[in-house]
Amino acid sequence: MDTSDLKTGMLLIDRTGCKGVVMLGTRDGDVIAGDGARAEGMWKPLGNMNEDLTSEYGEYADIVEVWSYGSNMHGASLRMDDRKLLWKRNDTEKLKLNSEYTAVLDRDNGVVKVGCQTFNFFTIRKLYELIYEKRAK
Repeated sequence: MDTSDLKTGMLLIDRTGCKGVVMLGTRDGDVIAGDGARAEGMWKPLGNMNEDLTSEYGEYADIVEVWSYGSNMHGASLRMDDRKLLWKRNDTEKLKLNSEYTAVLDRDNGVVKVGCQTFNFFTIRKLYELIYEKRAK
């Protein structure tokens, strides 16, 4: 799921468990709005999010779940009534390579993502074999 797929009324949850509802076209632009009086609510401009729903301000603010619009009664609330899970981030397997890059294992698609590059498992396996082939000699 990408930010361009989001629609007004969808409920988002970040890595800390904070919830927010997508609000497109507000006077402040496109935002994720929560209940500012509650600790589990969030408020952030969608412009602070990367296209892949990761945050520019740190992993803790990455979106990990996207839920459908609820019923008309609860559509703009943080309630989960009548919502369906549309997308869930599946990147729990990560390896920090250095201060700039993290390798993210995506088993569902058989790839490893590093920065803006994507490598299939076959390529990673060949690299592994090259590394250990020279050690064995």
